[in-house]
Amino acid sequence: MTTKAREMVVMAVTMVMMMFLMTTNASEGPSVHHHLKKRALCNGPRNNDPVKVCVKTNGYGVITAYGTVSQVYVRIQGTKCITTWLSLDNKHSYHFEQSTYVCINYYIPAIGTPVVFQVKVDPNTDHWYPKYFTVQFNQHCWTFYFDRWIYSSLPRTMTNPRHSMTGKCSTT
Repeated sequence: MTTKAREMVVMAVTMVMMMFLMTTNASEGPSVHHHLKKRALCNGPRNNDPVKVCVKTNGYGVITAYGTVSQVYVRIQGTKCITTWLSLDNKHSYHFEQSTYVCINYYIPAIGTPVVFQVKVDPNTDHWYPKYFTVQFNQHCWTFYFDRWIYSSLPRTMTNPRHSMTGKCSTT
C-alpha cells in the first residue's frame, strides 16, 4: 500500500469516527462539564408542592428488552441550583419495564427552571432504553428527550428541554 493510499484510509476512518461521535452525542449536548455550570447544591427549605420526575421507557419495535430492573438515579440543574443524585425508587422490579411510564415525587428546594437533566444507572446494570424524562411542577412540564440505549453507569446529560405550560406531560 502506498503512502498516499494509507493516508486516505486513515482520513476516511477518522471521518467515520467523527461522524459517529457527533451522532451519538447529539441529544446529550456538549460534555457534562460544559453544561453543569458551577451552581450551588439545592439546600434551602423543601417545597410543599412536589417536583414530579417521570420516565418513559421505550417499547416499540422488534426488541423486547428495553426495560431495566436496575437502580436509576437522576439529577436536575435548574436556574437556581442543582440537586443531589435522586434515586428513582425501583422497589418494584417492573418499574422500568418496556413501554412503562413511571413518576416519582420529590419534595426538594426550589430549583428554578430546569435546564439540564442527568441520569445514571447502577454499575451492575443491564441495558436500558429510556425514551424521555419529564420534570413537572407549578403547572409546567419540561421534557428531556433521550431515546437511546444506556450501556454503562456513566452519567448521561440532556439539555434543551421542551416546555409545556398546560401542566400535563405526554405519556406516549
